[in-house]
Amino acid sequence: MGMGMTVAKTPARCALALGFVIAAPLQAAAIYKWVDEDGVTHYSQQPPPSGDAVRVGVDRPPEEEIKRERRQMEETGERLEERREQRREAEQQARTDAEERRKREQRCADLRSSLEELTDNRRLLVRDGDGDVRRLPEEERQQRVAERRRQIEEECG
Repeated sequence: MGMGMTVAKTPARCALALGFVIAAPLQAAAIYKWVDEDGVTHYSQQPPPSGDAVRVGVDRPPEEEIKRERRQMEETGERLEERREQRREAEQQARTDAEERRKREQRCADLRSSLEELTDNRRLLVRDGDGDVRRLPEEERQQRVAERRRQIEEECG
């Protein structure tokens, strides 16, 4: 688009533009019609200098009608804004849900990896609370295997 024209980018702007289009005829000035000395009919918002013209066109509607039209435009704009806000909220919720799914999938992958390590390696080395490395006893390894399976069942379905 060129020459200063812009495109309305939001529903609220579209509603506002539509309101102006609807309201324009309601607020239109009088139109004058006259015939000049050559027999040519003219239409204008200004009467001829001679003043010899007939007023035609749309007169300003009653104030109540203008108020009603404005109220309808405002209500339409409010509804559009509400829908826009609902859409933003839904998009944010979808992003939050996707992030939670991603975290859950990562947690499940970590649990499965841990279970695989526990079941494939019977001679695991672990660090204790003091930072010392020790061999994981078989009984403790079995407890950890059972715990990982329980966690996978509860958290990963």
